Amino acid sequence: TQDFILPMLIIVVLVVKITASAVIFISTLFATHKIAGPIYRLNSEVNKLKQGDLTRTFKIRSKDEFQDLARNLHEMSGVLRQNYGELKTKVNSLRNFLREKDYNVSGSDREIFLSKAREIDNLLNQFEV
Repeated sequence: TQDFILPMLIIVVLVVKITASAVIFISTLFATHKIAGPIYRLNSEVNKLKQGDLTRTFKIRSKDEFQDLARNLHEMSGVLRQNYGELKTKVNSLRNFLREKDYNVSGSDREIFLSKAREIDNLLNQFEV
């Protein structure tokens, strides 16, 4: 009986160890993929945003980790695009005003110019550099 039970017990233990190891390996692989994948993607998008590409989106798969971070980065990118658009509009408005005045600002025009300059300054002050 011992000659029969001991080899069977060794085989069962080996099968259980191999199966458990495979399950742990596959689980670890999926878990790290759900973390490392989004980190790589978000890092890549942040680098492109850092280079001035404000069109970047921060979307990751719905089952991945870091959904809140991706959503916040996406919203931040949208705010930057909006601020950039407003700033560009203000600069164009100021440029047109100066052209109309033949780049000569005095008297009441000076107040309009200073007001537009303050609007641009206020937009620029939203950024911390």
